[in-house]
Amino acid sequence: MRQIVLTRCNEPESMFRWTKDFVDKPEVVIYNKGNASFGLPAQARPNVGRDLETQLWHILSNYDNLADELLMLQPHFADHLDWPRWASGVESNNDKLPDSILNHDYDGSKLQFINVYHTECYNPNNIQLSGKITKDYWQMQTDIIQPFLDGLNDLVKTNYKVDQAICWTFSPGIAYSVPKSMILNKSKAWWQRCYDFYMSAPPPHCHAYFFERCYCDLWDYSEY
Repeated sequence: MRQIVLTRCNEPESMFRWTKDFVDKPEVVIYNKGNASFGLPAQARPNVGRDLETQLWHILSNYDNLADELLMLQPHFADHLDWPRWASGVESNNDKLPDSILNHDYDGSKLQFINVYHTECYNPNNIQLSGKITKDYWQMQTDIIQPFLDGLNDLVKTNYKVDQAICWTFSPGIAYSVPKSMILNKSKAWWQRCYDFYMSAPPPHCHAYFFERCYCDLWDYSEY
């Protein structure tokens, strides 16, 4: 069974029409962080933590009854969608997902980003780096601070320091498919720590820009 998890703030109902186009008709779970006048079935969530809070909350609250695969998306998916990869030359349509995604033409057995992805590097000392860096990490809306890295180190047993170069390949916007197995290889207590780590950042949650960059580290880690 596949399930779509969506975070809604104040987007109109019309922005959710594409959820009905999936060939296999997966269950759609909408979390509403916005006004109560929203007309589609939705679970209310406080308007904090952006869509990442919702995704982590969904994992925590459904840990013992997860779908086989979770497709985490945003209502306005077109902002970051990798159209060349998914649309195969077909003209992009911001009101409809490409047929390749609607038909489930991707690997549901591993983490797979739906959005375009690239490598960014945080490099405070201008260390010479090998490989192609496609984005400058300093374009983030918040600086890297050691407490962020300490939280990540505690979760995935790394030893990142604020004065060293760190490169991540990630997908902005956090739209991805993930199998249940990659959730259950961490305990519910681990996911609670992950949620607490994310929510420890002060408003307006610029921590989200750091968190999405380390998402691959979090998914690749296993407690077992």
